[in-house]
Amino acid sequence: MGQAFTCCYCVDPAAEPSRAHLFTDAIGGITAVDNTVCRRCNNDVNTKVENPAVRLLAYFRSALGIESRRGEIPHVDAFVETKGHQIPIRVPPGGDVPRHGIVRKVPGTKGDIVVMGEGAWVAEQHRKLQASHPGKKWEEIPVPEEFTVQFEDHPDRPEWRRLAAKVAYERFAQLRGSHTAKEPGFEAVRRFILDGADSRAVCGLICDPDWISGGGGLDFPVPHHAVAISVTPRNQFVYRVDAAVSLFGLYNFWVSLSSTYSGVAAWDDLLLEHPQTGEVQNPALRHKPGVPVLPWDRWAWRSVHEPDQVRAAAKEYMFRRFERAVETAYGPDRDADAAV
Repeated sequence: MGQAFTCCYCVDPAAEPSRAHLFTDAIGGITAVDNTVCRRCNNDVNTKVENPAVRLLAYFRSALGIESRRGEIPHVDAFVETKGHQIPIRVPPGGDVPRHGIVRKVPGTKGDIVVMGEGAWVAEQHRKLQASHPGKKWEEIPVPEEFTVQFEDHPDRPEWRRLAAKVAYERFAQLRGSHTAKEPGFEAVRRFILDGADSRAVCGLICDPDWISGGGGLDFPVPHHAVAISVTPRNQFVYRVDAAVSLFGLYNFWVSLSSTYSGVAAWDDLLLEHPQTGEVQNPALRHKPGVPVLPWDRWAWRSVHEPDQVRAAAKEYMFRRFERAVETAYGPDRDADAAV
């Protein structure tokens, strides 16, 4: 007889199962299971964890052409500079400056208005604005060819760490059964996901070049999502469970799931998803199962004691890889810079 359903969050045996994606389908996630999370907790995690993180990842989804489950690619907030002023715009997928349909008040001026576009549309807007703003002086200016994207790039922000912890926790529950959530060793990561209690001992950034660059074991190509689970012995009866999670191959996180797991053997698992092609892979990790070669303790120590250095290194790594990915997709003339 199979194991009865138990939600890995509320541990309620009477709860109704729900289909849950490991990586949310809003960022192109593919793998989904229906035996780990109940409907109520799935909705709760979606609202508290996934939605806030997805909004902050809109820039990467747009630039990399990652469709949501509805086939949508988001526009992103940006601005163009003209006549010494910054004009807010919404940039469509593909990264081209919109050439029609923009009417904006110019910040910091006494009612100046910019109409950006071409042809008959601009002429019609000109006519309407003359009627509503008589006496305005008009000056023709060229449409800017470049724009600056504005987004908050704090790679260790709690929204992204909670998403990484959620992916790792649900992947482990998928592989070993959500009933394992009953073990007290998983309480800290579960509380971090559900309540957002900021615990640096649960999840943090990986910025170790030996592992995330130059073909290291966690050097996942852009735009892959990845989650690696590693179960290693502490003694004959107690195991530690750790994970590494990568978002778009740009941001990498370590996750401490439990240090007191009552397992019976060491094992590891790697799941790779390509959000553009829909390809899913489950290759072997590049070390022998049971050998704790991944320096989990070192990564955790640096996250707690050297957060500024870790954050700076992670940002530099992200920009370097993202710039290469944009050049590959759009050509070397595409400017991937963004205002942070």
